[in-house]
Parts: sequence; structure tokens; C-alpha cells
Amino acid sequence: MQGEVRSRSRDRHLKIYSDASHVCDVINISFNPFISWLMLVGYGNGTVSLFNIKLANPVMTWCLEANKMKYSSWSNCRPSVFFSFDSDNFLHTFDLMAIDTSPAVSDRIQRPVATICMNKNKKHTTDLMLAYEDGMIESHRVVASFCHWTATTGNDEKQQFIQLLTSFAR
Repeated sequence: MQGEVRSRSRDRHLKIYSDASHVCDVINISFNPFISWLMLVGYGNGTVSLFNIKLANPVMTWCLEANKMKYSSWSNCRPSVFFSFDSDNFLHTFDLMAIDTSPAVSDRIQRPVATICMNKNKKHTTDLMLAYEDGMIESHRVVASFCHWTATTGNDEKQQFIQLLTSFAR
């Protein structure tokens, strides 16, 4: 069914994740590299939903004013930060520890972007790669406030973020 993410375990147990208020195509899925039970789902109507994979309904949903979400991915440096890129050429940076109702920053990319990806090979920095429709490719380093990581701050933020998510589920 449109708008559903389905998962089948080895014992053939079927789990369905859906957001009934946003029935449309699922564009992408991204799992949090720090908290394995968190999943982002980007939809064809410009919506991004955050799921706890133990629950069927989203923990949070953001309705962005785009036609379609083209890319969503968690930061490789901070457990509460993710990036979404929409069909209107906006790169949205979410920092859920700072603000959970909307992106912390939304930047318009001036040239038409064909695709975007994140270099997740580095643990302490985040590089976004933009491939433009004219064939040019650019690498952009994300500002330090969205990717500052140390073992201590990373673990503290992870625990604080889990507590925040638990409060949403009540």
C-alpha cells in the first residue's frame, strides 16, 4: 500500500510502519547510526517522518512545503541531527536537541541538483556531496555546530536524545 514501509523478519512476522495522514510514495529511508531503532522516512509529498521501529506510527512528522522529499539522512557525527533535501532545492538541517518542530536551518541551493549524498566515512565531520544537473560535483563541509563530536559529548547527547524521544511517546 502506498505510504507504508513493510518489514518481514526471519520468522515471517510482518511489521508495517505507516503515517495514515500522509498517504503517498515513500522516497527514502535512513536508519540512525547511533540509535538503531530510529528510522527516518521521506515521502513524495515533502513530508519526513521519524519512526521508532518498535512502533507502527511515527514519533514525529514534519510537513515541509516541498513537492517531494528527494533525500533524508542522519548525521554521522551527532545522533539528533539529520539532513533532508527537497524538490524545491532546499537543504534542511534538523537538530532535534535544539528545535524539534522545524528545521534548525534551511538553505536554498541555487543551481539545480541532480542528486545528493553524504560521506559517512569520517566520524568527526560531515561532508555533503552535491551533483548538479550540469555535471558538476561539489563537496560541502557541514558547520561544526551540527557535527561536533567527541566520545563524551556523543554519548551524553545520545542519552539525552533517547530521553527526549521517550517523552514524545508518552
